[in-house]
Amino acid sequence: MMNEKNEEVVVDEEIENKTDEKAPDVVPEPVLPEPEEPIVYDVDNLKNIEVARGIFLKQYKVQNIIKWIVSLIAFGMIIVGWLIFLDINVWLTVGIIVASLLLILLYNFFIKRYLNDKMKIYFEAFYQNTSQFVFDDANYSDVDAKVENKIEMVQFTENDLFANVAQVGSRNLTTYKYKGVSISVCDAAGQTKGAKSLVPVFVGKYFMAENSYQEDETIVIYLKGNEKALPPTNVAHLNVISDDSAMAIYSNNSDALKIVNKKIQGLLKKINTDNILIDVAIAIKKGKTFVCAGYDDILMVLPLEKPFDPKATRNYKDDLLNISEFIAAL
Repeated sequence: MMNEKNEEVVVDEEIENKTDEKAPDVVPEPVLPEPEEPIVYDVDNLKNIEVARGIFLKQYKVQNIIKWIVSLIAFGMIIVGWLIFLDINVWLTVGIIVASLLLILLYNFFIKRYLNDKMKIYFEAFYQNTSQFVFDDANYSDVDAKVENKIEMVQFTENDLFANVAQVGSRNLTTYKYKGVSISVCDAAGQTKGAKSLVPVFVGKYFMAENSYQEDETIVIYLKGNEKALPPTNVAHLNVISDDSAMAIYSNNSDALKIVNKKIQGLLKKINTDNILIDVAIAIKKGKTFVCAGYDDILMVLPLEKPFDPKATRNYKDDLLNISEFIAAL
């Protein structure tokens, strides 16, 4: 829901030409706001997500209306009990007030369960259709996605990319094969303790896979992004192998560039950071590869009030292919 503001157009003052005659008033063309690109759902999976969002939004709005009705009834009962029955019977007044409070508590209990059930249906539809859309390539196989599946905290902290991780949330753990290589990916958020509250160190898609790297020294690769980027915070002990405007490589392995060679760097350059894919932190450890692809809220937060815009999902489909290709190459 974007707010568009009508801009006032200022009319230029009269302009004198080279003679002393006055030129007619010059009225500039009004500067109109750029029209929004229409949202196009070109495949059924994307349409299904928008339909599911619309259904859940209606259910959410209906319960909001009912909530106000129940609250007004309960409030009315309290007023009636206090003003009318207080002088007649104190205990009757107390009973009415207790009944009104119970009404609110029972409503909140049942409506919470109702909304949770409806939200699960929406989440299932969103992730099921998203998975079918992004894994629509002949190189993928054995895709198994479940919204409720999560990773253990140690599965995130073992990448050693971020220092002092205190909490990890995740959902929709998906396992799949790309050209025969087994890979796992999930939505994840890692947080560390700040001065007053938890502070995010990563929000995005988290990839895990086995590799053929057999050295003890970790190799960290960072694909840089914009001002929203959350770079790895646990690289101070590593040597800087290379560093430019787009990519930095850290490791205490002097032969790191034999692993991250021109072929691998070429694959990494296909992973373009932008305003959707914010940045990418990669850890190549002995036997395991971890990829932290940091994404903006437009991909990570399920839409409710606004229509589903599939642009970010289309971008992720391309990123998924490029990241999977990189992981498979290791």
